[in-house]
Amino acid sequence: MDQLIEYPTEREMKLQRYIQSLHEDLQVAHENKVSLQEALVDANKQVKGDDSNDIMSSVLEEMRQEQEKLNQIITDLRAKMSDRDLHIAKLVKERQERFGFKQPIKETSSIGLQFNYLIPSM
Repeated sequence: MDQLIEYPTEREMKLQRYIQSLHEDLQVAHENKVSLQEALVDANKQVKGDDSNDIMSSVLEEMRQEQEKLNQIITDLRAKMSDRDLHIAKLVKERQERFGFKQPIKETSSIGLQFNYLIPSM
């Protein structure tokens, strides 16, 4: 049984150590990659949460601005309506004065009478 026992040479030993070192570095790199991916996923979740908060706050701010604009428009319209009502009242008064019209008499129902004076209390 002629078996030759081969002993590794010094060069082969250096290469084996180098390969083992590379395997260890590869394993460390893989672990770092996994931890970085986990950190990236967590960061994305956090960013998405922040984005949704930012989006909601910006939408709320836009809604507040729109509400203020609508309130201003309503105020302006009320002022215009008031001005128009005054103008209409003025025109009606002028027309009545021009043509000698008096205030129209209000119709009464058959149930009650309409009094245009105060009744003194006793």
